[in-house]
Amino acid sequence: MVTKSIERAQKKVEENNFGIRKRLLEYDDVMNIQREAIYKKRANALSGERLSVDLNNMFQAITSNRWPTTGKAATTTPSAGTPAEIGIDPEMDAADFAEGRIEELSDRCFHQFREFYDRKSHFTSDALLPIVENVHKNEGHRYKRIAIPFTDGRSKMLPISADIELAIKTKGRSIMADIEKAVTLSIIDENGRSTSARWTS
Repeated sequence: MVTKSIERAQKKVEENNFGIRKRLLEYDDVMNIQREAIYKKRANALSGERLSVDLNNMFQAITSNRWPTTGKAATTTPSAGTPAEIGIDPEMDAADFAEGRIEELSDRCFHQFREFYDRKSHFTSDALLPIVENVHKNEGHRYKRIAIPFTDGRSKMLPISADIELAIKTKGRSIMADIEKAVTLSIIDENGRSTSARWTS
């Protein structure tokens, strides 16, 4: 009788241990999937390949996640968590929200944000180009790259350097590409650390 009780208890412990190991393996699988996705995006940012595609996807996600996924917008008007928080105030009024469909509003918001981002990119490139041209003219024989002072908006200076010749050749457009790489890497690294911390805590 005692032996059978011990056998049952041992079997129960083994079942619990098996369940724990299975759950740990499932967590490990999820972490590996996330890690691979992060490494892939980081490699894209480092090489510059597909960076514009990744940025476009990110912009699409930011603007489409502001409202419910389907249906009429009804009383959903801009408030906390709307595109205004990412630098734009969408050109939509109460009637748009009362009559428009979520998909249409999200698409309009994405295009407005994309236009805003492109204008800001051109402004940044145009503002930095004269500085690079001046360095090229006076110190071009000494330097191949130039450090770009840039912050991500949280008083954190990002390490950005631009190829002087390429910046002049592309009329400053390559500078923006260097900034996008640095900002993307910063976001990926920061989010990667916070994701790891959540899973390991």
